[in-house]
Amino acid sequence: MKKPLKIYIDGSSLGNPWPWWWAVVVSDWDQVLEVISGGKSKATNSEMELVALWQWVNRAPKDTKTYIYSDSSYIVNWATKRLPNWKKKLGKKANWSPVAYWPLWQKIEKALKSKNIEISWIKWHSGDKLNELADKYARQQALKYK
Repeated sequence: MKKPLKIYIDGSSLGNPWPWWWAVVVSDWDQVLEVISGGKSKATNSEMELVALWQWVNRAPKDTKTYIYSDSSYIVNWATKRLPNWKKKLGKKANWSPVAYWPLWQKIEKALKSKNIEISWIKWHSGDKLNELADKYARQQALKYK
């Protein structure tokens, strides 16, 4: 088995409704291997956090344990606790209103089944260097489009 990967994801916004950007920092625990990012002119911060998660989950190697860290409680809670219930209710919340970004959540759920991924919450701006790097990179990219 390959060395586990440590991944940090983040979304950034410089106003509402734009620009919004996301970043994924890929590390092998010793060094940063890659930073990937993207954005949209009009989106929500939650959507960019979710897209960051999808970007890694979609490309994560199947034969490598991956630890994903996010400072978004929305992403971590929904991906680790609420997604199974949503699936049973066909993408509906407890009040039967539709789950935001349900098609993307379905893709994430399918990809998670075939990969060895653990998702955890990390406190925002807690001094973790890789979390700060993800935040910095997402903000820098968003500034280019302001």
